[in-house]
Amino acid sequence: MKQPLSKPTQFKPWIAYRNYVEAALQPPSAGQTRDAEYLSNRLFTQAIVYGLPAGFLALIPAVYVSLKKGNLYLSIFGTVMMLVVALVSLVPRLPMSLRKLTVSGALVLTAVMLIAFMGSFGIGCTYLLTCSAFYALHFSGKFAWRAMWVNIGVCLAFALGIALKLIHTEALAKVTLMDWLTYSVNFLFLNSVIVVMIRQTIARLERTMRKEAEIHEELKNEFFEKQLLHLSLRESEKRYRTLFTLSPSAKLVFSIETLNFLETNKAATEIYGYSEKEFLELRLTDLHLDEDIPFLLKYIEEEPHTDGSLPTLVARHIRKDGSLIHVEVLRSNISLKGKSARMIVVNDITRQVEQVEAIQKQNEKLKEIAYIQSHLVRMPLTKIMALTQLIADEFKGNGDPKLLEALSQSADELDQHIRKIIGETSTILDYPDKKK
Repeated sequence: MKQPLSKPTQFKPWIAYRNYVEAALQPPSAGQTRDAEYLSNRLFTQAIVYGLPAGFLALIPAVYVSLKKGNLYLSIFGTVMMLVVALVSLVPRLPMSLRKLTVSGALVLTAVMLIAFMGSFGIGCTYLLTCSAFYALHFSGKFAWRAMWVNIGVCLAFALGIALKLIHTEALAKVTLMDWLTYSVNFLFLNSVIVVMIRQTIARLERTMRKEAEIHEELKNEFFEKQLLHLSLRESEKRYRTLFTLSPSAKLVFSIETLNFLETNKAATEIYGYSEKEFLELRLTDLHLDEDIPFLLKYIEEEPHTDGSLPTLVARHIRKDGSLIHVEVLRSNISLKGKSARMIVVNDITRQVEQVEAIQKQNEKLKEIAYIQSHLVRMPLTKIMALTQLIADEFKGNGDPKLLEALSQSADELDQHIRKIIGETSTILDYPDKKK
């Protein structure tokens, strides 16, 4: 059986040193933006972490060689520069800009000392190039070009010293002015190329990071908006579900394509007698009479209004027990789970329809009574009134006049009552009183 590979153990003093340097140079800060400045400080921190031990290790043979050649001041200078860089780098709570300026100043002074006392133009220029690259990486474009001007000033100062023989070191005594100018021109050209390349790279990196930061902020805002929208939709769905389920009105949702029921509420189950599970196995056509289905399909194809609503319908529906109910249907198109659906709100108006039908039947009976009174009852009465008049004319002076007057008066009173009944009936039914 293979043993799992263990991670290589690290030297504990090195871990402690690295953690101390990182804590001193870049203390952790909550919510720190990881921009170009952050990366620059991070790069500087790593350079100090690895550069200080390497610098002190390189200082030992350098001091030894300088002492062997009799350059005591150069040895002291190198040691002091390393101690200053170490002190400024490791002391906590110092500004990062001060640390960077100290390191860059130490590089320039070291380059000058190497060129002046050792005549090592190559090593000195390497330090100057390192200083320019350091400025280009850790400072703005203006500071980077200022470092370029510092290098130009150093080259011109040495050129002036060589031309006027102001520098009396043995190392520079063999260097002619033309040689120095040739070295300087090539060095400054290479220096400018390096600075331009680094600054362009940094500028592109900064643009990329700004763009990434903007995209990240947009994504963050979009995610936050989506979270709010999701919560709002959940809350809205919860409110809809509550209103739909607990509504006292019967509500049904069916698919416009298949006419299958998708949702129902408790009020609908009470009206129709189906359970919710049974409803979900039915189609809209199952609630209609066969003779009404063609009209139903025609209404299904109606175009909704701009708000998704449709005209109200009055229809006949079949309950589970087979009985018919009259309903008023409010319709509206909705989207349910990404599918086109229609919600109907059903109001049972069976009692109102039955009441209207009963009133219509009563009106028909009243019309019949009015007809009987105006035709069948008044006709004999009219005959009686005519006969009474004939009798009065025939037996005038021979019969009892009071009896004939009472008979005529009774006939007139009966005629007035019949006319009154016909008038009131006509008012109720809006049935005109047809006078003969």
